[in-house]
Amino acid sequence: SPSRNHAHQLHRWGWRNRPWTVVHNGLDPELYTDAPEWKSRSLDVGYWSSPDRGLQHLLKAWPEVKAKVPTARLHVFYEIDRWLGTGAARALGPYGDRARLMLHELLPQAKADSSIIFHGAVTRKTLAKTQVKCRVQCYSFQPVYFVEGFGGAVNQGIAAGCHVLLTPHDAFATLYEDAVTWMPKDPTEMDKVLPRMIIRALTDEQWSMEQVARAAPYRFQYTWAKAGEQIERAVHRQWDWANDV
Repeated sequence: SPSRNHAHQLHRWGWRNRPWTVVHNGLDPELYTDAPEWKSRSLDVGYWSSPDRGLQHLLKAWPEVKAKVPTARLHVFYEIDRWLGTGAARALGPYGDRARLMLHELLPQAKADSSIIFHGAVTRKTLAKTQVKCRVQCYSFQPVYFVEGFGGAVNQGIAAGCHVLLTPHDAFATLYEDAVTWMPKDPTEMDKVLPRMIIRALTDEQWSMEQVARAAPYRFQYTWAKAGEQIERAVHRQWDWANDV
């Protein structure tokens, strides 16, 4: 599993009494080693995860952010139109509700806003070029069900030197600890504070620089090289296997 939290979730899904160990996901550090200092960056915010995992909260908050920080820009990655075209808007339950809200209300408004840039799907190398220019990664994560056993998007935001705003769902709290600024877990409470947290993270230099400094030890904690070493040890059974879920 990519985290102990994910392994525990597998137990609840039926993977019981079987040996397991953790092999974290990772990133390529060379994409982020020359990231510019936080205060030299533009007033840019980034979202680079699946739209169904909380993008609607960020798009709803953005007009208030723009009203207070007129030069702010929002970078959104993912093939959103393709996701909607796969039938997401016809799905039942909260997943479909989110897709319909995006399709009929939030996306038309966002596409008419020149401060929001939709990049679509890009390579990791291309993505990193924008990530290191963002002051803030806002992952307004509100899952419909368990989906984040690791969170490569968060790992990248930390490595890029962003001030990362995140909610403590799924495996996040056990992996990223002091590396991020935690937002309220309850979606209603998060919506109340989200605009002003983004505004402060963009403009309060002392607060954001202090948070980026706290995150520094985590920047390259999870890399593909380390993951390779972990999986090699797992293959050769060179550590104790766990059955403690």
